[in-house]
Amino acid sequence: MKYQVPFFFVTIVLHSVFFSCASQPKATNPLKEQGVIASKLGNNITTEENTDKTHLLLKQKPEGENVARVYKYIVVRKSDNQIVLEGTYQLGYVKWINDSQIEVLSLPSVTEQDESKYKKVLSVLSQKL
Repeated sequence: MKYQVPFFFVTIVLHSVFFSCASQPKATNPLKEQGVIASKLGNNITTEENTDKTHLLLKQKPEGENVARVYKYIVVRKSDNQIVLEGTYQLGYVKWINDSQIEVLSLPSVTEQDESKYKKVLSVLSQKL
């Protein structure tokens, strides 16, 4: 009888730990749940995290051969799910260049040769929307 109580107690503790871990809700993105991302970017997006994992860059995926299309992007601070930066680009890209800056290339036409005057570097830390 001595050994039945500890075994029973251990079984109850293990089950309660297992079920409490299993019932934890998955981490969700409140912006996505509220439809904020879909309303700004649509449903066909790509997501890139900066290397220190504090911000997300979300951008529309280029579709088809429509080179004249303007694509939208937003940067979200993960700690409070706030949009800290948003903008557009055309015939170019938007990408992380370090933990706190993105580079945006937006060309006015396919034939443009000098890309440097159409590149801009934006800090996600100094932006307030």
